[in-house]
Amino acid sequence: MTKIQSSMRDRYLGNAKKTYGNSILVTPDDVVRLDHPDEFPTNRPRLYNKLATHCNIALNDLNYILHRLPSTYKHKALANYNFEAFIQYSLQSVVDIEKKDKRTKSKKENKETKPNSQEYLSAYSLAVVMLNHSLDLIIKSMPTELQYPLKREIYPFLLTINGIANFSNSLMKTKFPHLSIPINLSPEPINYNLM
Repeated sequence: MTKIQSSMRDRYLGNAKKTYGNSILVTPDDVVRLDHPDEFPTNRPRLYNKLATHCNIALNDLNYILHRLPSTYKHKALANYNFEAFIQYSLQSVVDIEKKDKRTKSKKENKETKPNSQEYLSAYSLAVVMLNHSLDLIIKSMPTELQYPLKREIYPFLLTINGIANFSNSLMKTKFPHLSIPINLSPEPINYNLM
């Protein structure tokens, strides 16, 4: 290794220690291996599995902490700009998987493969769950006089999403999960036969 290469590695590691020195889930060594794979070769699947495990542990911890924190402190935690970035990265996975699927061609049929992978469906499910909770919260935060008109406008949209999922599942053999419409979002008793 040349002096220049060694100097670059030291600089990358030094920057990672400054930025992520206090991190719990990721170490500076992990950071440089992720950001500079050529300079820091490693067993990437093993690294990815380790970090994915750390994320699962962190989500479990976060759920417990938020459940126990008083409302004021919950807001203090979730008002951090990193939380918004976390949501964006989570939803971006849907777009990334869709782009990957569009680049992948079916060898037998010579056409784009269907978005039926476990990763795609998991990402789609996450988006659906977040949509449900977000709409529910938006309606609850509105004055009582506006809640029913909002439900009346939103409910047909939710039924349309489920209709598209039904059509795709029956015709294209996909496995999109149904949108579980919270009772608070229905302007009237839910007719599950329409879903």
